[in-house]
Amino acid sequence: MGATKPDRPIGRPRDPERTRQRQEEILAAAAVAFARRGYDATDMEEVGKAVGVTKAAIYYYFESKESLFLAAVDHGMRLLSGAVQARSGRVDDPLERIGEAIRAYLRFFHDHPQFIELLIQERAAFRDRKQSTYFEHRAASAERWRDVFAGLIRGGRVRGLPVDRLLDVISDQLYGAMFTAHFTGGRRSPDEQAADIIDIVIGGMLTPAERRKNRGC
Repeated sequence: MGATKPDRPIGRPRDPERTRQRQEEILAAAAVAFARRGYDATDMEEVGKAVGVTKAAIYYYFESKESLFLAAVDHGMRLLSGAVQARSGRVDDPLERIGEAIRAYLRFFHDHPQFIELLIQERAAFRDRKQSTYFEHRAASAERWRDVFAGLIRGGRVRGLPVDRLLDVISDQLYGAMFTAHFTGGRRSPDEQAADIIDIVIGGMLTPAERRKNRGC
């Protein structure tokens, strides 16, 4: 059971922006602590020391260790979404936008491996959750990409496959590539991984002639 959340101190109302900044500082420190020590072994006091606040202050913002952990995972996925949108939003061509999104995704996890560890721990420690945080965010982000793929299909640039099938295949490839890179110590750079996914998954393995021969397979 988590500690009781302390009463709010008497005085001037908190500055909302400062409150948000403090929460983000706590979440960043928590992600590193949980990734390093694991969910069970991480102490809230350790997180507080990393931020320069007391354990009681942590409980002011987050009512329990569980809520802090899940908030840290959610924060990581929001940062991922922001990184992908920022990089992919710089280009107009939809195919290039998809390529930039793939690069941004793999680069984010390469630069922030603590969030991979949190995804693993969430699955182990909270198996009874209906859906993991990662897949909640994945479903939400898919909404933004449906129109992109549908437009490419209408324009004759992508095969007329169901959009959700395309999204699932690409998303599954990225999910697997992220874990593979993490477990192998990053023997290949994010850009190398992205280049192969773009070339083989997006571009397709078969030549047009070979694709015609194999349509009946």
